[in-house]
Amino acid sequence: MATKLAAVGEYDVIMPFSAVGVEIYPVTSEHEFIKTVQELIEENVGVIFVSDKFLSGAESIFKEVSFKPLPCLLSIPGPLGASGFTRERMRNLVKKACGVDLMGGRKGSL
Repeated sequence: MATKLAAVGEYDVIMPFSAVGVEIYPVTSEHEFIKTVQELIEENVGVIFVSDKFLSGAESIFKEVSFKPLPCLLSIPGPLGASGFTRERMRNLVKKACGVDLMGGRKGSL
C-alpha cells in the first residue's frame, strides 16, 4: 500500500515538493491552513509537510495526531528559517524523550 504525501503552505515554499510527486495544497491564511490539514488527516494521508508560517495557531492539529501513528506532520521552514513554534516544539519533544533540556538556551539551533 502506497502512502500518500501532501504539502500545505505558501506556494513558494511547497511548490518544489510537486517535482517529486507530492501533492501540494497552497494556502494563504491560518484558517485555510487548518481546514486543509484537517481534511488531509480525514483522508488518511500518511505524510503531511506543513509550512511553519501557519503553525503557531495550529497546536490543536498536533494534539489531535500526536497519539496516532499516521499522519506524520513534518514542518518546513520558510525562507527566513524555522519559526519559534518549531524550535519550541522540538525542544519540548527532546526534553520529554531525554528528561533533560538539551536545547535550552541555544540560539539558532534547528
